[in-house]
Amino acid sequence: MSLVLYGALMPFGLGFVLGFAEDCFAPCAAGAALGVLLHSFGALSLRSICLLCALGAAVAVRWMGAKKLAVTALAGCGTLVGVALCFALGGNGGAELVFYSAADALLAAAMGLCLRRFAPEQPGAGMLLVGAAAAAALGSVQLWKLWPGVAVCAALELYLCCKGQAKAALAACAVLGAALCGAEPAFAPAVAGLSCATAAAAVLAHVQRPRAVMLTGLDQKLQGIKVNHKFGLVVKNVNSYQNSFEILIKDLTKWKKDGYRVVLLSASRTRASRLAGDLREYDLRAFCPEDAGRPVAPGEIMVTYGKLHKGFEYPLLRFVVIAENDIFAF
Repeated sequence: MSLVLYGALMPFGLGFVLGFAEDCFAPCAAGAALGVLLHSFGALSLRSICLLCALGAAVAVRWMGAKKLAVTALAGCGTLVGVALCFALGGNGGAELVFYSAADALLAAAMGLCLRRFAPEQPGAGMLLVGAAAAAALGSVQLWKLWPGVAVCAALELYLCCKGQAKAALAACAVLGAALCGAEPAFAPAVAGLSCATAAAAVLAHVQRPRAVMLTGLDQKLQGIKVNHKFGLVVKNVNSYQNSFEILIKDLTKWKKDGYRVVLLSASRTRASRLAGDLREYDLRAFCPEDAGRPVAPGEIMVTYGKLHKGFEYPLLRFVVIAENDIFAF
């Protein structure tokens, strides 16, 4: 439809014929040819004639069973440049026609390659390319005092911002804005304002987007909640030593050998200092920190004041917290 609305967008018609799937390239070629005819109102320009010849060559090669882009692009783009060169040698159009036709051929080949690698029905470069064609097509249409191209682009970017898709909104703003300016240079101030508004809206939407972290012991499906990322974390309870200092020393020695960081919480600072001294007698690197910001190095035991009902262990992080209840409670 975009090609019918604005057939003077030379590269899009040929590029889509080169890049679209087998069930789409023929209707696309027909729409591009019809767009050229409607836009010229019966007075075909030399560039339009070159494009029509290129479209015919590309469609003929694809109908003959050509699957590779290189073969189709050589037929379509080669015909485009070749016909322009014939006109130039015949005294019509000159070097300017050859230059523009070569530029159209390069752009069409690049579009075809992009559409072959990135499906237009999937979010990505292919979809942006189709959107650029639609924006450029609508850019030349005016309904009373309304410009549909600008309105559609603004609505799309607002939708993406509301969905919190900041990167997609900014990418669409850049590509669609360039297409609008290509179709109608007078849109440049409007596109600049729309770009600034989109950037601001994308940042605000990203900041205001709600986030939550849910901890659960079972992997389960949560109705009504969209889960963006899942992370597994192994947590173990600390054994109850039941007043057995020997078993505690045995575990602390093993953790020291494995490079664990151990934090042992005591009910008072005096008891914490005394307990740290007792542990050092067993060749353990225990200390009672005077500075609360001192980190615990691997293999060390920090004995400090604190209250905790039950200790825990993070095996992946090699980190253990032992509560006083774990040592002395039965």
